[in-house]
Amino acid sequence: MIAERIRATIAATVIFAGGTDVQVTSSFGVAAFDSNFATLDRALSRADHALYAAKSAGRNRVYAANGSSPHLVT
Repeated sequence: MIAERIRATIAATVIFAGGTDVQVTSSFGVAAFDSNFATLDRALSRADHALYAAKSAGRNRVYAANGSSPHLVT
């Protein structure tokens, strides 16, 4: 999944700032947009829910919306 590759690349990148090395991480929530979604707003809401699940699970993760329960993408 593209989001997982982006997350891993960000986590592996060290930035030199203010005289020190800084490593950052990221979390992503993703959702498919297809005929099962009535609106773009509904798809964005599902992705937002997946993002909060990723952050709650410890951050630096990608979670995908899947039914009523987002799941970790590996």
